[in-house]
Amino acid sequence: MVAAEKISFGTLLGMKIALTIIFLLLCTCLVGADKKHEQAKGAELLEQARVANDIYSIPHFYLEASVSFGKGKDVVPGRYKLYWDGKGKWRDEFEAGGYKEMRIGIGEKVWNQRSSPETSLYALEFRKLMNISNQLHMEASDKITGVSEKKIQGAQAHCVKMETVGSGIFRDRVLCLDASTSAIVRNGDRIQYSDPRRIGDKIFPFTWYSEMNFPTARDWSRKLTLSVNVLTLTESMSFDPTLFQPPAQTKPVIGCHLPIEPHTIVTARPHYPDEAKMQRISGSVWIYGVVDANGKIKDEKAVSSSSELLTTASLAAVKDIRFSPATCDGVAVDFEQFTTINFTLGPN
Repeated sequence: MVAAEKISFGTLLGMKIALTIIFLLLCTCLVGADKKHEQAKGAELLEQARVANDIYSIPHFYLEASVSFGKGKDVVPGRYKLYWDGKGKWRDEFEAGGYKEMRIGIGEKVWNQRSSPETSLYALEFRKLMNISNQLHMEASDKITGVSEKKIQGAQAHCVKMETVGSGIFRDRVLCLDASTSAIVRNGDRIQYSDPRRIGDKIFPFTWYSEMNFPTARDWSRKLTLSVNVLTLTESMSFDPTLFQPPAQTKPVIGCHLPIEPHTIVTARPHYPDEAKMQRISGSVWIYGVVDANGKIKDEKAVSSSSELLTTASLAAVKDIRFSPATCDGVAVDFEQFTTINFTLGPN
């Protein structure tokens, strides 16, 4: 008869710790596998949407839309037209709030004839909404953190959550795509699309809406809303060749119809002027500038400010901001934009 060996308390404790470690490692592996699966699923959904929403792969089409900025009595109406004769030849026209612009693109060159030296906030915000490819684009620093299902506008949607972490930067956004058509329906809380319609084998929303901060010297928390209704989107086999004649006395720049827009990769904290603090001056400065091919702002100037003291500090601060440059087919290009610098005082 063999006597059973006694297992000491220390041995039992060691076995328990080992089993716990193995269990935790298995759980970590499973969680990691789930995250990789979600990231792969999110990337696949974004790629499907990019292909489905890419009307610019259609050889020839004409698009016309009505535009409304603001609400109620403060509405600023506008109009947009696009003659698309392929990636290498196009013409678009935009007007709103007294600003007019006509651009012609031939190859990698773009001619721009407009009513003011700088672009309009109206034109920039309109193109941001129109640039669906840019919204579906992922930067190298973007990371998919989840995929969820929800009902939007009565239809099932896949929502892909992404975040970006950089030098002083944290951004997160949720892109929602129609589950049956891959049409984009929402980008975060401020951009919405509806009424998607087919053109060829592509799909395109006929109603767009956005809301953004539009600070002025008197009201730096003011919001600007933009509503767009596509009136016409039809395939066309031919256009009058004179439509694409570059305007005389206008120099072309390297660009494209809708570049992938710049993203902030290094932010800057402006110096709050001591005199402004003493006078309890706060507010916002709205700065126009061009993000160049190196990701730096040039040709900057203040277009709206609550104080000259804050203007000086803001113009110094934007010099330290760094961007990933705008790109056309992977080539870095100049990009006009507006940057907001906010100054907020704490309690006395």
